[in-house]
Amino acid sequence: MIARAYSQPTTIIIKNNMSNAAGIASFVFGFISIFILAPLFVPLAILMGIVAIISRQIVWGSMGLLCAFIGFLTSPILMGLLGIATVASFLPSHLNPAQQTMQHKQEFESNAAQLINKMEENDAKMDKFLEQLPGVEQKYIRITAKVQTYYDKARTVASSGNQYAVGQIEYAMNQGRYATDQVHYEVQSLDTSFNTKIGPLVKDVVSYENSCKAINSVQSDLLAVCQKFTDASHLFGTKVKAMADGLKNLEQTYKSESDKQGDLVMAVQHFQYP
Repeated sequence: MIARAYSQPTTIIIKNNMSNAAGIASFVFGFISIFILAPLFVPLAILMGIVAIISRQIVWGSMGLLCAFIGFLTSPILMGLLGIATVASFLPSHLNPAQQTMQHKQEFESNAAQLINKMEENDAKMDKFLEQLPGVEQKYIRITAKVQTYYDKARTVASSGNQYAVGQIEYAMNQGRYATDQVHYEVQSLDTSFNTKIGPLVKDVVSYENSCKAINSVQSDLLAVCQKFTDASHLFGTKVKAMADGLKNLEQTYKSESDKQGDLVMAVQHFQYP
């Protein structure tokens, strides 16, 4: 009998005593905040509502948070505090002239420094090219002189009736013209690159110069910045003009020498086909 008693199954009952206290408290505080003392009860309702949701008291916690939200919207004090905080976030940018002036000055100086650096970089590049311009012009002239030498030789050979030799000389003369065109293509490429890069920079420089003209005598520190910029822009403008004039003169030299070379080749063709 004792053995049979101990062998009977034992049933264990687990009783869930989870309370909805936090959720109910959140709802009560939120509900009260709609009518009175919202600055006190709204935070309490939110706090208890969060605790209730974490504790899986979803219904009561959600109702408490909803009431707290309504209490917040109906509270002049809380809405006023929100408005003050919003306005305060704009104060540094809208209500502080001293900071605005300092920021403007820093941006003005920064733009000047960047433009001066770009001008100085391009000054060096233009100096290098300006040194090469006379050499390119002389190359055109030397090729024409070489073609002239071929022409003189062709005229001598043509008198002997050797048309094949004249044809070979004409070919060499056309090679000279081809070399002239190759040099011209390189110069044109550089001219295009120069206009593409320098053109926008010139516009920026002119725009900044106009800004400097608007600076009054009270802003003495900015006047000093403008003076430094003006000195750099004057040198830059001189280089740009020299480059433009040099490229224009080089184009004229190319056309002149190319025309001379073409005339000499046509003259040699008359030797072959009188």
